[in-house]
Amino acid sequence: MSPTRSNMRYCPNKEWLEKCRLESLPVPRFDRYVYMLESHVAKRRLTPGEVAFDGYVPDLLTIAQRDENESRTMDMVRQYTNIPVPKLVHEGNGFNVFERIPGVTIFEG
Repeated sequence: MSPTRSNMRYCPNKEWLEKCRLESLPVPRFDRYVYMLESHVAKRRLTPGEVAFDGYVPDLLTIAQRDENESRTMDMVRQYTNIPVPKLVHEGNGFNVFERIPGVTIFEG
């Protein structure tokens, strides 16, 4: 089950999006911008007309469904395993914000 607004930390869309700057973008964009913030990770979908890294044209019609699948998968992993999984803290129009959990990224490993 995806988080509901009642169990998410309130923060207006504009406030989250203002935190998403180029310096917090560790990887090239494909179908989303992924911003590594101090205690959160924000994932913003590309919009129609935006071209991704190296000319890649994302399938914008399936991104919302993939976001929902990601959320449901994380819920399932959280429910049935002891693997640490970040919680969804905000759902915005075209972007999601997750808590950032401690660990080593693939870029640091």
